[in-house]
Amino acid sequence: MCIRECSITDVTNSDNDAKTFFRKISDKKMKNKFPNSKEASDYKATVFFSENTSKEQKNNLKEKIEAMDGVVSVTYISSDEMWNKFKEQYYDEDDDSAEGFKSDNPLSNSDCLEIVYKIKYEETLFSKLEESEEVGRINK
Repeated sequence: MCIRECSITDVTNSDNDAKTFFRKISDKKMKNKFPNSKEASDYKATVFFSENTSKEQKNNLKEKIEAMDGVVSVTYISSDEMWNKFKEQYYDEDDDSAEGFKSDNPLSNSDCLEIVYKIKYEETLFSKLEESEEVGRINK
């Protein structure tokens, strides 16, 4: 029979206490999986495609990146999604200003891949990406 140690914590004081308690446990579990703190943290980068990259090439690049060591996730973000995020962030509730771009997305051809990765693999990951013809620019 296996007996596990457990502790009971009163987290009824506030919602923040519960979040802090959960975060500490999550951090501890992550550190057990990745003992080196640099390896445990997730970092983000955005990869923009070079001009005239086909949809098939974009999908192939996404799959190639997902297979690389240290990559946690890869998310495709369309030009329309980029424009909506931009409007939300910079125009907020001033829809009249954004209305001037109603029929024209100024961020067309700005689709990209958002990569979440482990810092330990950064050098190798980005050196491979910089060699790829489909990659126009990388924002770290």
